[in-house]
Amino acid sequence: MLIPRDTSVHEYVLQATSSDGKPMAESDFQRIPLTYAVDRLRYYFRNHADVYVSGNLLLY
Repeated sequence: MLIPRDTSVHEYVLQATSSDGKPMAESDFQRIPLTYAVDRLRYYFRNHADVYVSGNLLLY
């Protein structure tokens, strides 16, 4: 699924949050905004060696 050019990521994420209140499985609908945010944050902090950016990590 591609985000239309005239749709902001904020609008896209707001659309993704509407549900019946039950937990939603992850899909492209959730992955696309997450990937976008991680990419932008990595770019923003590219000159900061003390910053680690990632998303959706499984920790034990």
